[in-house]
Amino acid sequence: MARNTISLISIIKLFVFEVVMFLLSYIIPKNEKLLLFQTIAGKGLRENPKYLYLYAKKYLPNYDVMMFISNEEKKEKVIEGVKKHDFRLRNWWSILRAKYIFVETDCITTINLSNLNGRFNIIMTWHGTVIKKIGFDNYYYKNSNPILKWLLKKQYTKYRLILNTCEYSKRISERSYRCKSIITGYPRNDVLFDDELSTVNLREKLNLKKYKKIILYAPTYRDYAKKPSFSEHGLIMLNKLLEEKNYVLIMKAHALETSLINPQLTNIKNITPQVDDIQELLPCIDVVITDYSGVIFDFSLLLKPLLLYAYDYEGYVEKRGVYFDVQEEFKPIVCRTEEEIIYCLKKEDFEINKKFVKKIRDKFNKYHDGNSSKRVFEYLNIK
Repeated sequence: MARNTISLISIIKLFVFEVVMFLLSYIIPKNEKLLLFQTIAGKGLRENPKYLYLYAKKYLPNYDVMMFISNEEKKEKVIEGVKKHDFRLRNWWSILRAKYIFVETDCITTINLSNLNGRFNIIMTWHGTVIKKIGFDNYYYKNSNPILKWLLKKQYTKYRLILNTCEYSKRISERSYRCKSIITGYPRNDVLFDDELSTVNLREKLNLKKYKKIILYAPTYRDYAKKPSFSEHGLIMLNKLLEEKNYVLIMKAHALETSLINPQLTNIKNITPQVDDIQELLPCIDVVITDYSGVIFDFSLLLKPLLLYAYDYEGYVEKRGVYFDVQEEFKPIVCRTEEEIIYCLKKEDFEINKKFVKKIRDKFNKYHDGNSSKRVFEYLNIK
C-alpha cells in the first residue's frame, strides 16, 4: 500500500521506467501467446496470480507464461516447476510483448508490473472482498500530498479489468478504480476444492497431527499498530484452554502479533516462517479467527466456524475507513475482547455459527466451486 513518504531516488527510478516503457509500448508488437504474472511488488508466489499462473502452466500449453519476482526476493528460494523472472533490463522485452499482465494489486513504491503505463493490458486480480476502503475512496489517496496523489491517480486508472467474487465488490471496484470488473470468483480459492491437495501432508509438515482441532489466527496487517491484539495474560489463558481441549492455535501474522509467543505456550505456534501461502492451509483448518481480512470470505466457502476478532474496530475505522458496519454485518460471529474469544472457543456452540457462515458465503461469493481460474481465462478468450 502506498505511503505518504517515497524517496526522491525511488520516484526518479519509477519515472524513468514508466517513460521508457510507455514510449516503447506503442512501438513493440504484442505476442498473443505471452502471459505475465506478479503478486504485490513481486514478493513471492501466492494469492490470485499464483493460481492463475499454475492453471495456465497446466491447461494452456500453447502459451508462454512468466512469473515475475522482484530483484529483492531471495533467489535461492526454489519453487518446484516455477521459473522466476525479475525486473532487470533483459526481461523488459517480455514485459513489452505480453498480451496480458496479471497483478495482485497496486504498489507504486517499486518497479513492478502494476506500474506500467501505456499500451498494456493489466488485469488486477485483487486480494480480498472489500471491507476497507480502496482506490479513490481510501485514506491514503485522500490524505496524500499533491505528488503522491498524482502518482496514485495514474496507478488507479491503468487497469483494464478487475476480478471479483460478488456484485457488491464489483460495484465498489468499478467506482474506486474506474474500470470494468467481472465476477469470476478468486482463483486462489480453487485450491479449496482441489481433491489433489493433501491436508495430511500439511499437518505433518507443521507437526500438528496429534491435535484434535486446528485453529488459525490470521489478522490483517495494521501499519499503525503499536501493540499486539492479545495480551500476555490473554495468551496464557488461551493456551490453558487449548491444552485442556487438545486444540492448537497457529498464527499466520506479522512480527508484532507473534512477539509474545514463547515455548511455555505449548499449544500456540507461529507458522509464519514455514507457510507462505495461507490458502493451502485452509482445508485442514477447523476454526478461523480473523478480523477485517479477506480470509473471512475465503474460509466461508468451506462452511466451517469463523470468529471475527474486532478488538480495535473504532481505531481501524478511523485509520482505514470501511464500506459497511462490520460489527453489525457480522454480529453473530464478532468478538470484541480476548475474553470473548476464549469464551466462544470454550463454549463450542459452532452449529449456529456455521449457519451464519453460510449466509456470508452466499452473499459474498457468487461461485462455490473450483473453476475461478477457468472463468477468468474463458472471459479473456484464452484457450
